[in-house]
Amino acid sequence: MKRIHAPEWEDFHWFPNIFWDGIASILRTYSIKELKALVASLNNSDAFEWEIGKVKNGPMPIYYLLGTQKL
Repeated sequence: MKRIHAPEWEDFHWFPNIFWDGIASILRTYSIKELKALVASLNNSDAFEWEIGKVKNGPMPIYYLLGTQKL
């Protein structure tokens, strides 16, 4: 039978990696203005319908860019 013990640092060695990954992801997100500039710089961007928006999710918004080909 496995003995139960109080949590130790070794039990949470993965936490700093996940924490840092989350911070790094937040720092590299694009603003709506930057997403619009990105779309404007694309070749043949007028062949697509572009939707750029923001969804509120907790303390940080989620920005999105969706492109669908025009028919």
